[in-house]
Amino acid sequence: SARDTGCDTFGLRMAQTRHLSNFGAIGLLLAHQPTLRDVLVTTIEHLHLLNPSLMLHVENVGALVIVREEVMTAVPSRQSRELAICVIYRLCASLMGDSWRPKSVNFSHDAPANLAIHQQVFRCPVLFNADFNGLVCQAADLDMPNPSADPAMAVHARTLLASQASQ
Repeated sequence: SARDTGCDTFGLRMAQTRHLSNFGAIGLLLAHQPTLRDVLVTTIEHLHLLNPSLMLHVENVGALVIVREEVMTAVPSRQSRELAICVIYRLCASLMGDSWRPKSVNFSHDAPANLAIHQQVFRCPVLFNADFNGLVCQAADLDMPNPSADPAMAVHARTLLASQASQ
């Protein structure tokens, strides 16, 4: 679709329509995790149900955290990488609030001719030709409490997921 339309930001534009509710019961579970770190760990735990072609890894580097995300297909495209990174960015931002900004968003591919959509979507430095695909943020951000977390709803969501798995 990106090639046919000539839209090199097709993946980002798709990601902008994705919401936590698109994850179904897993989205409910994520919304009620106590911290962003718990959200990421829970996402990794259930990633095989969300998208088995994705790999997500959280790496602590001093006061920073690198959230690496890779598309594990034969030939990952710019669109699939940007879609995946933007979805995880939007997940983090939805829980941390509009004031949250990662230190950077990183892509291993070349920069597009026009960076306007990237800058509008990510609102932080976007680095291209990077060593990895993912986000860099403050480690402290991952441990801030999620104000909307409800432990009872998290238990309910886990029960719901378990009942779906048994079916």
